[in-house]
Amino acid sequence: MKTKKNSGFTVIEFCIVLIAFLIVLAATIPIMNHRLEAQDRSKILRNIRLLEVHSIAYFKKHETNSIGFYDLVGPGKPIYKLVYAHNEVYPEVIYKNEAITVQTERFGKLTLD
Repeated sequence: MKTKKNSGFTVIEFCIVLIAFLIVLAATIPIMNHRLEAQDRSKILRNIRLLEVHSIAYFKKHETNSIGFYDLVGPGKPIYKLVYAHNEVYPEVIYKNEAITVQTERFGKLTLD
């Protein structure tokens, strides 16, 4: 007589597949964290570029040496909304011919190079 062979996974095979999956997952977590940090950093640098472009235009138009942050950002202003990445602090006053520096928890001080 022929016996029927069971074609399912054994417990050992299941554990090996599960361990392999967990190893691959553990390897991708640092890569994803690094990618998310790079996205946050680029959001902040994009905000700084926006502030710089609009403040330069304001300085040329009004012939002044400083502008308040909230004169540029907000409803009805040149920059309607900044895309905040993570608890960054923008300067209250932006001065002509001075680099815009943003303080962040994760990256420290950021400015355009």
